Amino acid sequence: MFITAYHQLDYAMTAIKLGAVGFVLKPTDPDEIMLACRKAKQVIQEDRQRNELELGLRHQLKEYSFTLQGMLLPEGEISKLNEVIAQIIEYIELNYMQEMTITKVADMLHYHPDYLSRLFKKETGENFSDTLTRIRMQKAVDMLADPQVKVFEIASRVGIRDSRYFGQMFKKHYGQTPNDFRKQLFIRHAELGGHLNDT
Repeated sequence: MFITAYHQLDYAMTAIKLGAVGFVLKPTDPDEIMLACRKAKQVIQEDRQRNELELGLRHQLKEYSFTLQGMLLPEGEISKLNEVIAQIIEYIELNYMQEMTITKVADMLHYHPDYLSRLFKKETGENFSDTLTRIRMQKAVDMLADPQVKVFEIASRVGIRDSRYFGQMFKKHYGQTPNDFRKQLFIRHAELGGHLNDT
């Protein structure tokens, strides 16, 4: 943004060539300066949005080009992709108790969510949400072995705030409610003459 006391056309032309979004002549009006600043802010925001969109499209086009051409990814690229997937799974393992979405993870790794979602599915055979649920259910099974921990507490500890929804997901995954699963766990251990809290 240019603020100048010179009224020559050359100055205005130079400002335009340099990408100025505002040209304010002295003596200045504060309202005019604020208007120019708001315009500059809008231009910056639009540039950032374009850059983010372009980055996402580049990732998508790269993926599509390999698919359409039937080409194999270079060895270095495969290693990089495997590393990204490993990072995601490790992040889930460490943070399954928190609210988590593919968008949040993509933002953390600087990828476009749609691209990362397709990549994860392609490399693992599972959707991100399915993997997150599977890991949460596995953690829940471990916690069910402790009779002192209530089912609603387990739901919260694995990142599912609605205990009823947790019960539905658990039954869908294991074919039993958490309470029934716990009972069967105790029965099996009793038949084997063991105890759940044995170390």
